[in-house]
Amino acid sequence: MSFLDGPRPRVIAHRGLALDAPENTLLAFLKALTAGATHLETDVHASADGVAVVSHDPELDRVAGRPGRVDGMLMRELRRVELGHDQQFCSLAEALDTFPQARFNIDIKDERAAASVVTAIREARAVDRVLITSFSTARRQAVADELPGVATSHRSPSSHRPSPLRRPASRPWFGTPCADSRRCRSPNVRALCASSAPARCAPSRRRAPRSTCGPSTTPPT
Repeated sequence: MSFLDGPRPRVIAHRGLALDAPENTLLAFLKALTAGATHLETDVHASADGVAVVSHDPELDRVAGRPGRVDGMLMRELRRVELGHDQQFCSLAEALDTFPQARFNIDIKDERAAASVVTAIREARAVDRVLITSFSTARRQAVADELPGVATSHRSPSSHRPSPLRRPASRPWFGTPCADSRRCRSPNVRALCASSAPARCAPSRRRAPRSTCGPSTTPPT
């Protein structure tokens, strides 16, 4: 397995599927995979005790409705913060372990998180199924240097130029069913996984073939 393996189109769920679940939670990731996502995008900050925490914001107010910062709390404290739908903050290690077949795009949001991201990926043996990204070249490179062979984003001098989008071949595509409960390692999601009916995406619409009719080129007789 590698981050770029698998059928196309690649469907990347930004912070999971955060419609009926809080963003960047185990439940949001499960719902995304159940709906047919092939990749998960997530963000990481470091807790006060140096654990890689799955969170987009450095503050708690938007997602938890309370004051505080991720880097000002211990991981055990963050696990008690209610985010809705019986979900709490999880660590990157927990996300990688709960979904051992999922591919993760990991955006490193602060400098302190780099070392803890390396540790989590190593312990999960997940180098081949992650992509390391960051707006900071230094943060991204720091992780890449410690994880030889890991996929990373790369900003080239021409990266600011818009590139034409390639439309994939039009064909029906269906999402994959939810993994069975035996593969769900987290108690937060095992019950949902066991009871979920296989979710399917609607087939893509086929474009009508272009007409080849035109004026007759046969010379008049």
